[in-house]
Amino acid sequence: MLTDYAQLLKLTIALLLISWDISVSAQSNTSWSGSAHYAVTPLVQDSTEWDYLPLELDFETNGSEWRISERGTSFERIWHGRFDSENYRVFFHFLGHAVELLEPCQNESNDSVIHPEDLGRAPCCWGIAQLPVEIKLQDGPARYTINLTRHQAIRPNKWPENHFVFPDGYEPMEREDLAALLYRISMTSE
Repeated sequence: MLTDYAQLLKLTIALLLISWDISVSAQSNTSWSGSAHYAVTPLVQDSTEWDYLPLELDFETNGSEWRISERGTSFERIWHGRFDSENYRVFFHFLGHAVELLEPCQNESNDSVIHPEDLGRAPCCWGIAQLPVEIKLQDGPARYTINLTRHQAIRPNKWPENHFVFPDGYEPMEREDLAALLYRISMTSE
């Protein structure tokens, strides 16, 4: 009789764990936590004039915050935001200056999107609601496509403690401040 009770207890615990895992998966539609890797393809014949375009980027989220890390250029910007915010930040180095650019989120309007099975929310800087498999993006005068090459779910508590914290040492500015900085740099170089 005791072994029947022990087996029943084990079965009950296993069913609770399975239902908890299913519940977490069902909730992940709105708060997916994980990483997605994208390859970047410029949409112009001669992309050498826009040397700030990355070759690849990684999107990472813990479900409430997100960050995009670019690789493959001398700029290698870091984009950072919260899903509940109206702004996001872009961190980069420019001619000896560490810049933190504050940008407003876009309204969801990008219609050149291919969506996969629902992985969760997309960063507001892409102007879409859900994380895409492929999307065409505009960055200044340059236009490019990003293509999902792999993705991985990561539980929110598995991210390093400070992974989504803003980096230190950057000078906060808005577009007008950046334009003034560019003007000052051009005046001193003449």
